[in-house]
Amino acid sequence: MKSLTTAALLFISASLFIATSLAITARPATAEDVRREIAFPHLAGYQTLVCDLHMHTVFSDGQVWPKVRVDEAWRQGIDLISITDHIEYQPHQADVPTNHNRPYELARGAAAERNLLIARGAEITRDTPPGHFNAIFLQDANPLATTELVDAIRIANKQGAFVTWNHQGWKGAERGAWRDIHTTLLDNHWLHAMEVCNGESYYPDAHRWCLEKGLTMIGASDIHEPDLRRQSSPSDHRTLTLVFARERTLPAIQEALREGRTVVWFNDQLIGEPRWLTPLFAGSVGGFGGPQRQVGRDPQSL
Repeated sequence: MKSLTTAALLFISASLFIATSLAITARPATAEDVRREIAFPHLAGYQTLVCDLHMHTVFSDGQVWPKVRVDEAWRQGIDLISITDHIEYQPHQADVPTNHNRPYELARGAAAERNLLIARGAEITRDTPPGHFNAIFLQDANPLATTELVDAIRIANKQGAFVTWNHQGWKGAERGAWRDIHTTLLDNHWLHAMEVCNGESYYPDAHRWCLEKGLTMIGASDIHEPDLRRQSSPSDHRTLTLVFARERTLPAIQEALREGRTVVWFNDQLIGEPRWLTPLFAGSVGGFGGPQRQVGRDPQSL
């Protein structure tokens, strides 16, 4: 078990690091339709891919159509998104019919055209406690609409999904406490990750539990409103996860997530384990981390 002292050492205040490493390059397009790459370095044997695994559309409580999420992410240099609309909470239901697969279906064509990776996802939304959980890399989101939380997460895992406990402390430490149900999920290998950072919030308990329990660290935007940024910059970017994958494909990213090869990019900080932070830092300021990342050619979607 790793100590809290160790956990504290994994926080890099990365203003200089990000300013050094984050080369923003524009690809030719119209004045309003430009992709600006985020050039974190690759690590030896791995590509560094920028991912946002938590976002919403009008199919739950978001404010935009699914294709808008594709366009926003593409402009900002992101490699992979997952639209994770709520299974149980749909305030626009009178105007938008219930079909938990529809956001993905509407977005995947635009994502393929943009060479943006997209994974089918959904947010299993129950009271806190026990909390909200994202299921990513689903085959079919509709069967997750079950009465019991554990059943929904079991079904997601049967489909091979990657399950994350979202914004653990958003309603306070007491309501976000680790409970028997979380132990059940962990013991059955049905819980794989926690959001250490969600939007503008950092959750120290989630950070500590990731270290203690071997869970993958995730950072995500959980964006609901339109994102008006034209690009990602060191001082202005959504909360994201850097994933160190063997190649730029969905199966490779899923494997990397399950193996815990991630760093969270939150404000001017990078949060992760030393085994990933050290080479990322070295490659950014000293050129030891391998070549700069490039966007792949082959769109993938699941």
